[in-house]
Amino acid sequence: ASSAARATRSRVTRRRARVSAMAARAADDARARANCFVENPREGEIANADVGGARGGRLRGLRVAVKDNVAVRGLRAGAGNPTYLETIGKDAAEAHASCARKVLDEGAVFVGKTHMDELAWSLQGENFHYGTPRNARGNAPGKIPGGSSSGSASAVCNDLADIAIGTDTIGSVRLPASFCGLYGARPTHGRVETDGVVPLSHSFDTVGWFAKDAKTLRVLGDVLLDPDTKDAETSAKIGKGRLAMCSDAFALVDPAVRREIRQVLSSEGVKRVFIEARGGATPDAFGLVDLMLSDVGLTDKSGRSALPPITEWSETFRVIQTAEVWGSHGAWITEHRPEFGPGIRDRFRLAEAGVDAATMTHHRELRERITDHLDALLADGSILLLPAARGPAPMATDYDSEESLSKLAEARNAALAIGAPGSIARLPCVVLPAIEIAGEPVGLMLMSRRGTDEALLAFAEKLAWVIGLKVP
Repeated sequence: ASSAARATRSRVTRRRARVSAMAARAADDARARANCFVENPREGEIANADVGGARGGRLRGLRVAVKDNVAVRGLRAGAGNPTYLETIGKDAAEAHASCARKVLDEGAVFVGKTHMDELAWSLQGENFHYGTPRNARGNAPGKIPGGSSSGSASAVCNDLADIAIGTDTIGSVRLPASFCGLYGARPTHGRVETDGVVPLSHSFDTVGWFAKDAKTLRVLGDVLLDPDTKDAETSAKIGKGRLAMCSDAFALVDPAVRREIRQVLSSEGVKRVFIEARGGATPDAFGLVDLMLSDVGLTDKSGRSALPPITEWSETFRVIQTAEVWGSHGAWITEHRPEFGPGIRDRFRLAEAGVDAATMTHHRELRERITDHLDALLADGSILLLPAARGPAPMATDYDSEESLSKLAEARNAALAIGAPGSIARLPCVVLPAIEIAGEPVGLMLMSRRGTDEALLAFAEKLAWVIGLKVP
């Protein structure tokens, strides 16, 4: 009997080993298909990198992927470019970036660093050197994930991570969240530390994050946000002011997106959330309104129109960003002359040419006027509602096709115009996977006053619940 028992145990052990090996191969295959991880590190390599992390905490057991411009102890940071990896990024990080440390200290399990657009200066998610991470939510092969936090979004939407850290300068978390059907957040500028993060444009750069559900997105915010920089007074008013659909932003998107989002926001559930936030006001008091974000009727002290149309705000962003990018990377580019992919190569050439002082002064002043305008607009706890993208994820770019390049330019211009208000005014933004067009996700973006991130995340969680958003 003991001999038979030993034989049975041996067969069970061999069977378990085969199943385990098959599962490991399947996991490796899934990672390879997704093309979202840098070098696809295995558990042993991660352990040798001394990533560390706690066994308990608010993020216990959640798999976290980290964008490859964020320091993880024991690993190099290539920021999406091979020359950067072999020069500035050639040595392994001696310490975690604060954002990575906080997440690991709360029990998250590190599963790898993720691909990104070169130096984070693109919104497409296509990398000339490493390829394009897979968008699992596209209804056809070859749909882009959006960038520059492409690999982080891809890891979550391919179920290779539960949460992910990215960066957002003008939409590099918000746009991939929309394209990949995820929840995403860009914080108030300065409320999440950026030490250990490769800079792009310091006055716009933020650390953002992705999750599969609104609750986890909120908890991540609680972990990452600096509580000492919270605007407690305005936070208490969030949801008690207006829910304002920014009509000039919605004018930039496909009509089907406008129609579907308005239908979602007009539901009885959304009205209930709004009414509860106002302390039980009557349904007639529901405050969903249309609002011109760049109200050209607003004038400054001299009687001039204070703000140009929203479509021109991205030029202010572009001018300031271009100068800051060259400040971040100009010396390195001059010394090493790295190879960049299409689009990014052209932007660095413009950055090298420089911006004249008068133009820079004009756009810095305009930035402050926009910031003051939105700060006043949101002081009563109002929430601005914008599309997170013009429509579903487009197909990968064919650089030999004039039609494809034209569509790329149109999509980029729309994305810059939609992303500029939050970036220029340093506002917190949350993206919900609110609708689908032909089976593909499009996100709704919520924005509130600086320092109200926690309250905005909590409101977004309630909103996601009442409109019936499911975990992807």
